[in-house]
Amino acid sequence: MNLILEGTDQVKFFTNIKEVFSALNISCHDYDWFVSDIETNDLVISEGWHSGFELEKTITSNDVQFIWAVFSAFPIGTRFAVAEPPYVDGNSNYWNASEPKPQLEKLFLK
Repeated sequence: MNLILEGTDQVKFFTNIKEVFSALNISCHDYDWFVSDIETNDLVISEGWHSGFELEKTITSNDVQFIWAVFSAFPIGTRFAVAEPPYVDGNSNYWNASEPKPQLEKLFLK
């Protein structure tokens, strides 16, 4: 996503996840999603697992702007218990200029 953030006209507002997914050429319904650390202008989505169809319906039928959120994509049918949801707000690993690592990867690989 860093390429999108550096001087692009692909996305008018980076808080509009619908535009971000489009610029990344990602189709919501190709994945199951774990969404966490959510702060929006209008909370229309809850933290936890969502099918791609549910997520797509939510972001296309609501004028929601995401201030913070972590969207973790997994192959359809991949759901597991998440004790520590991924987060970005206050996550020093994200903000210290190092390469951020997936926070759910270890759970998925077990």
